[in-house]
Amino acid sequence: MDNSALSRSNAAPNLAHFNTSNILTELHSRLNVAEKAAHDLETLRVRVAKLESQEESAIRLLQSFSSRHQLTHSTTDLLSLLSSVLQGISTPIAAGIPVDIPASFPVVNAVAEGLLPTPTTVKATQPEPITQPEPISAVKRLHFTMFLGSVRANRNADRVKNYLLRTLENLNIAVTVFDPLDFNYTQLIQPLHYYPNQQEAPPELLRLNEIVKKADGHIIVTPEYHASMGPSLATLIGQFAPLSFAYRPAAIVSYSKGRYGGIRAAMQLRTYLSELGLIHVPSMLAISHVENITEQGQTENPEILTPTAKLMEELIWFAEAVKEHSKEHELLYRGKLWSDHGPSRAAKK
Repeated sequence: MDNSALSRSNAAPNLAHFNTSNILTELHSRLNVAEKAAHDLETLRVRVAKLESQEESAIRLLQSFSSRHQLTHSTTDLLSLLSSVLQGISTPIAAGIPVDIPASFPVVNAVAEGLLPTPTTVKATQPEPITQPEPISAVKRLHFTMFLGSVRANRNADRVKNYLLRTLENLNIAVTVFDPLDFNYTQLIQPLHYYPNQQEAPPELLRLNEIVKKADGHIIVTPEYHASMGPSLATLIGQFAPLSFAYRPAAIVSYSKGRYGGIRAAMQLRTYLSELGLIHVPSMLAISHVENITEQGQTENPEILTPTAKLMEELIWFAEAVKEHSKEHELLYRGKLWSDHGPSRAAKK
């Protein structure tokens, strides 16, 4: 074998190795490119799918918007507006009409400041304004009485009275307070309805009786003395005939320095008020640790504020219902028409 043949024989393996290595490198390179292209393709597919989803959502929003405002658009107009939304164009895209775009359409709101493409048909209608319902107490002013049941020195009844007066003032309710200290009726000698001749009764008692009869509702405030209601409360209420109270709603408010809020006195009042013909509302307000209410009648205690709101809501509801009913139907008292009862009873007791 000559030297040239030997040289070719030795070089052949190196050439084959060189060619194979280059091919593998090229394959790896192209594989990487293919993988990157596949990744880019998948990313593009995801983006396209997202755009399609946005497009469908935008179309639904546009269609709903058009229907809501009674606007008739061609498909071209809708797609044109949709294209403007997706591309983020902020300049007017066509001659359009001003439209009040609601905030519930964020995609539509992204287009140029309330301009829509010219529709084929426009029905210019303004949505009806939304009016908030007025509080029930503001619809018709009511008048309540408030009976207090304590004559003790340094009594807490004034704290409760001032608190309720502030509450009723906010509800636009007029109030007349019946305080045994003010009227000085500490002894029940002759109730009004036992006078054979009403003209012989004290004028002040007659005046107060008219207030009771015309009241739309009553608030009865009592402390708890020896597991019972205040004796001065029974004395004060006893000055007036049951018929003066009948068929009006009553709210029971009890209080004490303890943790039970005078609830035992309040439960006794349910029976007592029923005998007067009063409609005691379902809820009661039992104020525990009454000293937490300031002398000016202020408190931020939710355990007082929350049941107070519920009690007043019920009292107002019943007062309005009875007032409206009595305009067309005469009330019954103990099975007889109210007008059938005389103004006084025979003085037998």
